[in-house]
Amino acid sequence: TLQMLARTEAQHSLEQIQELTGISLEQINYMESIITDVMSYSRPDALKKEWLAIPKLIDQTLLLMQRVITDSKSEIITYYQSGLPTAFIDPSKLQQVITNLVSNAIQSTEYDKTPQIKISASLLMTDIGSKIQIDIEDNGKGIDDDFKKRIFDPFVTTKRGQGGSGLGLNIVFNLVNAKLGGTIKSVEAEQGVNFKVKVPI
Repeated sequence: TLQMLARTEAQHSLEQIQELTGISLEQINYMESIITDVMSYSRPDALKKEWLAIPKLIDQTLLLMQRVITDSKSEIITYYQSGLPTAFIDPSKLQQVITNLVSNAIQSTEYDKTPQIKISASLLMTDIGSKIQIDIEDNGKGIDDDFKKRIFDPFVTTKRGQGGSGLGLNIVFNLVNAKLGGTIKSVEAEQGVNFKVKVPI
């Protein structure tokens, strides 16, 4: 697209130039996301744990994603249980998990529907210690039966015709289980899918 624009710039109107430039930027962003996914998949970096408030981290992540949220006209609803304890966890790993899941939720929503993402954090008391559960629920089209058992496998994507590396959810699965010491599963929500992430504190 950029080569076509450079060769024939004088022949294009301003509107056509803006359209070609926009297409080029979309392609660059797409390639950047693919490279990021492949690097995360092949070369995971070391853990850097610290004490943090998970609601604050979620809010910071959503702020970094504000452009994507605004462009997609998504509605984000958050609910955090009061009095949540801090967690000793790697903030960059958890931030990557949340980013991938929210991006996935936005992309899974039907085109004729406003994406609505509900994010909550709550405390769970279990026999093996306390955990914080993060729910990310969308109002999208759900997961086809063909994909339900393979949703976390590498190179599996439900984004037909929308691109995608097929690594996003596999990266999330590996980060949650191997790096954060937690678990993740997907369950059917009232309208779409709810990803439940549980991490120890």
